[in-house]
Amino acid sequence: MRALLFLSALSASRFDEQDKILHERLLARGKPKKVALRASANKLLRQISAILRSGLPYDPHYSERKRGFALQGT
Repeated sequence: MRALLFLSALSASRFDEQDKILHERLLARGKPKKVALRASANKLLRQISAILRSGLPYDPHYSERKRGFALQGT
């Protein structure tokens, strides 16, 4: 299971825009590649958990919409 998670994180850090930004930001701070990959795997695991809890489909722009709603209320 762990190997599958890391392979998924490796793929996400290459092709998913939000995960790619996270991965590049950590590498720019001087973090080792495996530490950045572990952060990607952790983010992926949290996303999977949230999707299973909520029952909603994955939305790559969820945080942008959430932030937009918060700004409209102010």
